[in-house]
Amino acid sequence: MGETLEETMRRIRTEAAGLIRKAGERLYLAAADATPVRTGKARANWNCSVNGTDASITDETLFDPGRGSVGFSETVCGDLLTVENHLAYVPALEEGTLQRPSAGIRSNVLAEMSKCCVVPAEGGR
Repeated sequence: MGETLEETMRRIRTEAAGLIRKAGERLYLAAADATPVRTGKARANWNCSVNGTDASITDETLFDPGRGSVGFSETVCGDLLTVENHLAYVPALEEGTLQRPSAGIRSNVLAEMSKCCVVPAEGGR
């Protein structure tokens, strides 16, 4: 006999949580990849949080590519995932200055994330 409605819903929630977790991991990596690197500090200060915020700042300059996987490992369906960077000069990287053009972090991240969130055309799969 097939699975019950409750089992089906549990399976769907588990699969959805996995997709959300993978999207969060990809968002974290996209933000880091879009961040210009001089010392590495801005890139190393991207934080991941679930249903909250992480305003911590470190002097670390080594990027941790696994932080998204760890930060979002307990994600369940309905969680709010956040990727943020609270270094004081990150807005200047995003907006640019007279001396340095905009890094376009936000637009690069949105372009990267749109690749994994394609909605099929009506009637298509």
